[in-house]
Amino acid sequence: MQSAFELLGIKPDADEAVIRAAYHQMVKTCHPDSFMDSESQKAGQQKLIGINLAYEQAMKIAGSRQSAAPTLPLEQAKGWARKLMDPACCCGGFLVACQLITTMLPHADSILAHRDAKKSSNHKQNG
Repeated sequence: MQSAFELLGIKPDADEAVIRAAYHQMVKTCHPDSFMDSESQKAGQQKLIGINLAYEQAMKIAGSRQSAAPTLPLEQAKGWARKLMDPACCCGGFLVACQLITTMLPHADSILAHRDAKKSSNHKQNG
């Protein structure tokens, strides 16, 4: 039995854009409306069902691969790492860590809001 990627004629590490393009190309070749006789239409419909199932499976696999944390450009990651390790920077490491969180986590706003609320309460106590 062919894998979803083999059926679509693409590599197993293909991303969603490649999968989508291969799917659209395959659909054009076997769509039942492109045939005149009923036998060819039925064969095209069966092939189309297989392509649709392969497309759904391939997109699910590609989507799960991409749900990992996004990567940063190397130079940006190096710059932030240097700032985190700089002892001369008072609270700089914390701010850079917050920038990383903002970039990397989808719910960073709530984390930063919590930090800001904590900062405000510390200023009120020290004030």
